[in-house]
Formats: sequence, C-alpha cells, structure tokens
Amino acid sequence: MLYILRKLYAEEPFDNIIKFELARVLVKFKDTLFEGRNYLLELLYTSNWTYAMLELGRLEASAGNYEESKSCFTALIYSDSQNKTYAMLELGKLEASVGNYEEAKSCFNELLETSDWIYGVENLLFLSIKEENYEEASQLLNTIYNANLIDDNQLSNIIYYLKYKLNLLTESDKKKNRNYFCSQLLDYSREEAINHIKAHFDENEFKNIHSVFLETIDIEKTLSFVEKSITESAPLQLSFVDKYNIDCGNIVGVNNDVETSFVEAVTFPNTKDIIAMYPVIGIKKKT
Repeated sequence: MLYILRKLYAEEPFDNIIKFELARVLVKFKDTLFEGRNYLLELLYTSNWTYAMLELGRLEASAGNYEESKSCFTALIYSDSQNKTYAMLELGKLEASVGNYEEAKSCFNELLETSDWIYGVENLLFLSIKEENYEEASQLLNTIYNANLIDDNQLSNIIYYLKYKLNLLTESDKKKNRNYFCSQLLDYSREEAINHIKAHFDENEFKNIHSVFLETIDIEKTLSFVEKSITESAPLQLSFVDKYNIDCGNIVGVNNDVETSFVEAVTFPNTKDIIAMYPVIGIKKKT
C-alpha cells in the first residue's frame, strides 16, 4: 500500500486526496511518522484541511500530546466542518483518556442531538462501566440493543459482564457454554491467557489485520514485562475493555508485515488482568 501511494504521489504531487491517504499510512509507522505529520500540516492549507485536522488530532492523541490533540478537535468543532461530529467524538475520547470524565460526558451528550447519536450512547455506556455505574450502563445498553447497531459478539460480552457485576447471573448462565471472555471473567486464569495469546504465533487469513509474534519470543517473559508496565499506565482510550500500548524495547512481532516492538494488552475494565495481547504499530509518546 505504501509503495503504491508513493508511486501515485510521484505522478500526481498536487493531488490532495493522494497526499492525504499517503499521510494516513505514513503516520502509522515509527520510521515515517514525521513525514506523515508534515504532509498533514501541508494539507491544512488546502480544501481538505478538515480531514487533515481530524487525522492530526488523532495522531497527537495517540502520541500522548493532549493539548495539541485538543486544539485540533476544538478547531473543527467551532468550524462549519462536516467533520464536526467526529471531532466531538474524538474530543470526548481524549478527555476520558486523561480522566476528565465530566468533560467527556458533555461531548458525548452533544452527540445525542445528532444523526450519529449512537456513538454518544455507546461511549456513555463505556464511561458508565469505567465509573462502575452498572445500573446506568444497563439502561444505556438497552438503548443500543434496541437500535441493533453494535457488534453481536461485543454486545453479548457486555450483557454478560453487566449481569456479572449486578449479581444477576443464574447458575444456568455460569454453567452453559461460555466463550473465552466469559470464562476468564468468572475465573481468571493466567495460564489460559497465555494459551490465548499464543494464537498470535500463527497467521490468520480471515483477519483484516495480521498480527503475529516472532517464533523466538518468550510469551511468558513478555507477558510478565507487560503486566509490570501497565501497573503504571493508563488505558489508551475509552472502550468496553481497557487497552494499553506497551513498547517492549525490542522487535516482538509483525503487524501487517511491519516489524514492531509494541504490543497491545487488553484487560477487563478497571483491572490489570490481561486477557489478550498482540503486536501493534505503536507511536512513542513524549516524556
């Protein structure tokens, strides 16, 4: 993809759409991050500035640059941009990621008055779970369930999680066939987590993103390192489960054929119990 976009850009250097797509690809990789950022900055002075501003805000957020990211999203919100709604959503996620929950709620509540209201409800649901307000989360879940606008697998996991937290699980719920998520929720096993993680030693042609550990990687040692690292880290962004991007310091695997030292660790909400871990393309945050 990168090769094709570079070739197209060489042929049409003034095509802003090609430049924008090239920038989106470049900012995902450590070695070309700054090149991608520069293209986005150039696009701010074109008719495609709103798309560039949104991507730049997301980039700064992933790099841990709160003020820079907030400035990008705020600029879009106060413009007449068609990306205003997306900017409000991203600003809400940004505020939630640094613990500004009231500011995040304000953003998500604004979305309830738009055609993209489902994103507001969904993130208010995640925020209620984060704040351990499970009664409110259940009410929001009913709204989403009735709208039939959420992935079935995630929906079933959220339902099971909330029933567990509200002590509504029956003995039948606990005994009938459960998926990996539900089994770990009821009785967390580090050994089962390791077995689940080891699935990322093999290619999976049915996944859109191929994320594979190197065969030489010791998963138990890597998991121990990540477990220690996340004790001092905050989740990457607001979602149903907590996700952490951790730099292991050396190449641990490949993500879509690109070598990376980063892994994404997934835990149950408000815990450090890792239930999944896989190589991702990461951006080093400023210190």
